Amino acid sequence: MRKRIWIFVVLIIGAISISCNNNSENKKETTDTEDQNNEVVVDKKTSSFDEQINGSVPVLVDFYADWCKPCQAQSPIIDELKEELGEKIVVIKVNVDVETEITERYSIQSIPTLIIFKEGEIVWKAVGLQEKEVIAEAVNSVQ
Repeated sequence: MRKRIWIFVVLIIGAISISCNNNSENKKETTDTEDQNNEVVVDKKTSSFDEQINGSVPVLVDFYADWCKPCQAQSPIIDELKEELGEKIVVIKVNVDVETEITERYSIQSIPTLIIFKEGEIVWKAVGLQEKEVIAEAVNSVQ
């Protein structure tokens, strides 16, 4: 009886493992394109990310994950801010589950994390859900 239970457990774990692997393979790959909110979603081309953060216009980088509830709350705040500031800021969203190299480079351990870059340098960083006014003040202070 114990042997049958172990075989059953092993089969279930195997099925779950296969299911999880198939789901991760079916995820949409991100590319260096602009989505409907004019946000640049970065793919694994780290050099492209480096090029984007080296401009003279401030770049707000949102480190997030799809499963993160505070990140989901932060997203519309950033969208609204981008709409208000227009050309004064570039917004890049970095999925920490996909872009592990970039995430590790900036020691992102909690999300959401927001970093503002100007000419390749970090000029502001905040961890956790941020109000629009706080982010706007940070952006305006580096103009």
